[in-house]
Amino acid sequence: MNKYDILRFEISQRYHAELELKVYSLHDQHITALSQGDWQVACELERTRDRVHQKLLEQRNRSESIVDWLELDSELRKSKKTYPGCYEDIVVKVETELKF
Repeated sequence: MNKYDILRFEISQRYHAELELKVYSLHDQHITALSQGDWQVACELERTRDRVHQKLLEQRNRSESIVDWLELDSELRKSKKTYPGCYEDIVVKVETELKF
């Protein structure tokens, strides 16, 4: 397990902790409102729960994306390459194989 895997694990742990704290409590309130027949409150709680959950997912995805880029950058530096250079190599290889 490298430092990037540890960061991904921390991101996952933070996401699940916030999910439990924020989303699950709204879900419980939503279920309670449904069982009491309070449809207006239930709908509002459902919308709020979905917005909060979506925001948490976006934060998690963004954090994971940053870690992925950091890992890629580290690997490229180790091999003394750059992202534009690697991208150019890929384009040249594809163009050669497709005979542009």
